[in-house]
Amino acid sequence: MTAIEEPLATGSASSQALTLAELAGVSMATVSKVVNGRFEVGPETRALIEGLIREHGYRRQRRRVRTTRLIELVFHELAGDYPIEVIKGVRQVARQHHLGVMISELVAVTPPGATGSRTCSATARTG
Repeated sequence: MTAIEEPLATGSASSQALTLAELAGVSMATVSKVVNGRFEVGPETRALIEGLIREHGYRRQRRRVRTTRLIELVFHELAGDYPIEVIKGVRQVARQHHLGVMISELVAVTPPGATGSRTCSATARTG
């Protein structure tokens, strides 16, 4: 086995990226750009790094997403009987599953012309 055919030593993602960078003759920043799908890398360099990634079985470590036992219930407007009935139903089911419920109203925070989904994504919710 040549050095290039040997699997990467198990270790941290940064040590594996360093090994890939050394094998490809590029910086760790360039390897990072390829691994993270950024576009500031030339096609030949990208192909070389992607080939080394496949050849050595490099796996990008996924970030752990902190989970909570909380449901966010988002309404455009909390007016009338409908939202109250929905809240009652959601709270009942959430209780059965030992989950908390957080209620949000978008009326005050939605900029003119924005959709609710864009407003929710702008608040960096993970679920």
